[in-house]
Amino acid sequence: GSHHHHHHSIETDRVSKEFIEFLKTFHKTGQEIYKQTKLFLEGMHYKRDLSIEEQSECAQDFYHNVAERMQTRGKVPPERVEKIMDQIEKYIMTRLYKYVFCPETTDDEKKDLAIQKRIRALRWVTPQMLCVPVNEDIPEVSDMVVKAITDIIEMDSKRVPRDKLACITKCSKHIFNAIKITKNEPASADDFLPTLIYIVLKGNPPRLQSNIQYITRFCNPSRLMTGEDGYYFTNLCCAVAFIEKLDAQSLNLSQEDFDRYMSGQTSPRKQEAE
Repeated sequence: GSHHHHHHSIETDRVSKEFIEFLKTFHKTGQEIYKQTKLFLEGMHYKRDLSIEEQSECAQDFYHNVAERMQTRGKVPPERVEKIMDQIEKYIMTRLYKYVFCPETTDDEKKDLAIQKRIRALRWVTPQMLCVPVNEDIPEVSDMVVKAITDIIEMDSKRVPRDKLACITKCSKHIFNAIKITKNEPASADDFLPTLIYIVLKGNPPRLQSNIQYITRFCNPSRLMTGEDGYYFTNLCCAVAFIEKLDAQSLNLSQEDFDRYMSGQTSPRKQEAE
């Protein structure tokens, strides 16, 4: 409603002011970046009827061109380019968010509902079935699991792709801690993915596919290609793909048991008790 919109404009104004203040410290380069960014946003205004793929391509081209121009013409050192790119992403995506997140022209929302329903149907899956090396009887571990779930759920409340990624990274660090405390040694990549799958199943994060799509389409590409953010994001995409295809075999269950659990006739915990 209007209240939400009002909050949005306050947030947008604040981010705009911060961006302009930030660019002032770069004098000539700053002015040129501001001009390029304004032109890009004006252009996007007229591209609202285009497919989201085309809009994404425009954003990706823009990121690429701005970074390239700073490095070649402006002779801006790489680590500073990265800082500036982060601010640019924050500025443009705060403004574009409401037009390009889960747009009606896509089936993002349909996919969100499908995965949400799928995760609900899998609520019987135990950590043992996934070979998750996490013992939630240890208070500190169960605490980490709660924090990881909170982080992945919080991703939906952020507007800037990079802030969404930061939630995935925070979640992942809690997962690594939970494994480390349980095993008394550092986690391996083989430990991490099953545990992330478990956290996603337990948390059932809102608008999961929309968030993944939005990050893929509108995140500054250099952040997705490199560093831990990109690594953890890739793992989240793998986790979701695993959940979509999960079957009896992936949980080492018989088809009968799998079907019985899926239909809700019985739960694994009940059977263990018998």
